[in-house]
Amino acid sequence: MGKRGRRRAREQQGRPGAGRPDPQPHRVERLVAQAATAFRHRDEAAYTRWVDALLACWPAGAGAADPVPGILLARLRGAVAAAWPRGWQPVDLHGAVRRELGPQHAGLAAAVITSEACGYRGHPYADQRWLVQLDALPVTGRDRDGDLRLETWVRAAGLDRAAALRCALEALSFLWHVPTLPRLCAPPGEWSRPGRPGGASPARDTGEARVLDRIRALLSKAESTAFPAEAEAFTAKAQEMMSRHAIDHALLAADAAIEEPEGRRIPIDDPYAMAKAALLAVVAGASRCRTVWSGGLGFCTVFGFRTDLDGVEMLYTSLLVQGTSMLLAAGRAGPRQRSRSYRQSFLSGFATRIGQRLEQAAESAIGEAAAEHGDRLLPVLAGRTRAVDDACERAFAEVQRRPLSIGNGAGWVAGTVAADLATLGGGRPVEAASSA
Repeated sequence: MGKRGRRRAREQQGRPGAGRPDPQPHRVERLVAQAATAFRHRDEAAYTRWVDALLACWPAGAGAADPVPGILLARLRGAVAAAWPRGWQPVDLHGAVRRELGPQHAGLAAAVITSEACGYRGHPYADQRWLVQLDALPVTGRDRDGDLRLETWVRAAGLDRAAALRCALEALSFLWHVPTLPRLCAPPGEWSRPGRPGGASPARDTGEARVLDRIRALLSKAESTAFPAEAEAFTAKAQEMMSRHAIDHALLAADAAIEEPEGRRIPIDDPYAMAKAALLAVVAGASRCRTVWSGGLGFCTVFGFRTDLDGVEMLYTSLLVQGTSMLLAAGRAGPRQRSRSYRQSFLSGFATRIGQRLEQAAESAIGEAAAEHGDRLLPVLAGRTRAVDDACERAFAEVQRRPLSIGNGAGWVAGTVAADLATLGGGRPVEAASSA
């Protein structure tokens, strides 16, 4: 057979239905790479061709020795492992897959992440923040032991082989090309080095846990009541407790001189992501934290001290629930109140007014604490603010500020009024220049 004939034979091997398939591992590896690349480049014809070729290598009722599911799972685990030193954490990676590809792909990603990371739990220098994220993934108890089989997942997800194959290939294509992010904590591969910055967080003491539980309870009451005055009272009390708790913690930490600021990523989902990022920015600013919005990746990175970050996350979640509830109530008034411009402007006005009220509440709490602690307090808070700014600037060398967009005056006014009925905090979101 001449050179042209051998080339034609090789091409025929890659086409579905071209004789008996050769399910050798090296051929499956090549087909997986070709299919993932075709999906990445949005070449639907090539993608379908390679998927059909892989299906021919994965016959129904194939046994454990069949190479397709094993190779796919190995490549998925490898892609997940490669994401950790590039700054990704479990919840971030799962959320990115869900945002980009959908819930089915995210379910597979959660199972693969848990499977790949099961061996990290007993590490003597494990970063507890990383393990907390791992535990937060939506997987069943069966999957947490790491004994994942792709065939088992396919049956549990109720998919046929073709749909499961596409789901795995598309998740793999996405995971192979995730961008590098700033590191917020040490990845698993560096846990063998104790004492590195960003290591394990100190355990929360019983007193701190009780305070946070009381704050959560107050915010839960604010979210559930149908009376604006009650919501205001509960949220105001929660803000007061958070401010005083953060100030007391700051003074204790200054005495111990052991605490450093850290970063935490908080999902910011569409619709109206910019207005939601603005709300998070004003809540964070009132607690001496800074935010950077990575709009293309669907999250904000918040920098601050651990106690402040806990309060920011809780209060932002509560305010988002309250603001969204008021927005939905306003939408029942008519079609104008259900337009996109009205809702975007409503949430923008809500965020701006919340910022003003939270800053007023924070200044009041600082004033009361300064009267109690004297000249010692303000330098401590100023030092913590500088430390947070430094941490943010080290992670994101270039950021740009974006003003809130106000496309509907009636929505803006309604959102401002809603903020007066709901809560207390100012500023604009900061977005990573790379995501503009």
